[in-house]
Amino acid sequence: MRYVNEHFFDNWSPHAAWCLGLIFTDGCIGHSNGRKYINLVNTDREMLSKFTKFLDSNYTISKQTFAGNRKDVFSVKIYNDKLYDRLVELGLTERKSLTLCFPSCIPDNYVSDFIRGCWDGDGGIYQYEGNRGYYLMCKLTTCSERFAIGTVDAIYSNTGVDVSLEVEDMFQLNDTIKKSFRIRCVSKKAELLCKMMYHNNMGEAFLSRKRDVWIAHTKRNI
Repeated sequence: MRYVNEHFFDNWSPHAAWCLGLIFTDGCIGHSNGRKYINLVNTDREMLSKFTKFLDSNYTISKQTFAGNRKDVFSVKIYNDKLYDRLVELGLTERKSLTLCFPSCIPDNYVSDFIRGCWDGDGGIYQYEGNRGYYLMCKLTTCSERFAIGTVDAIYSNTGVDVSLEVEDMFQLNDTIKKSFRIRCVSKKAELLCKMMYHNNMGEAFLSRKRDVWIAHTKRNI
């Protein structure tokens, strides 16, 4: 019998805020044969394993393989009306890519966890060598301008860092030309963002390969 903690998002915690960030970026909600579901998809199995663990779920993590150099893709689809309805209350909608907004309901002390979830979903943390040593760069891409602006405002409110917001790519959807938006910061601004995201009370709510870039950077710059 399949089960999940359908009250998981009723109470705020670093784990809940992080999982919400994952769904806002790499997940979705929908209907199938009259049943409501939430779905999370990523190439990193660790994300799916932690997500199902935190939600106390035994739903199966599926794996899809591809020919050539394409990475395997992992996904989990959880059918539960109460989880779906709660996510709608928190600001999620079906077919959210272009309409997503930054949720205003997150308590201030969990905003950093939500942003870390978003970065683990659709963002990147990179270290590169420059003329004066090693530098850090953080970037996040979204198709929703309102979500991008809300994320930029939330980062500024929590760190005082004014990150850049750029129009990245143009693409066509249903005969309409759309834009994607990139949030980006480098050097000291990126370090302040990572300090905000990777705090001491986050528990296991992080993607190791991205956090490890930050740890390696801090060790290299001691």
